[in-house]
Amino acid sequence: MKNGCIICNMGHSSTEIELTSLRTSELRWEHVRPQVDHVFWPDGKRIVLLAEGRLLNLSCSTVPSLVLSITATTQALALIELYGAPEGRYKQDVYLLPKKMGKSSA
Repeated sequence: MKNGCIICNMGHSSTEIELTSLRTSELRWEHVRPQVDHVFWPDGKRIVLLAEGRLLNLSCSTVPSLVLSITATTQALALIELYGAPEGRYKQDVYLLPKKMGKSSA
């Protein structure tokens, strides 16, 4: 990796960045601000690690986790609708979700 590169996890789990290899006595960590750390190697090389390797969209977001959960659920419901629909119902286009999918049961 290049010196000064920014590392963040945009994947599907919090295990995609191997933090154990960065938490050694040879490397020095400097907390810069919330969700931002610099990790220094003995030769002076540095990386910028965001959210300590956790999922960035969940760790640094100011959006409540309930909203993220509802968004993911709505996307899953839309995929179920597309997958289960009879062939030919949907053409390659943009569609609005049916109102019943967008309404909260609360």
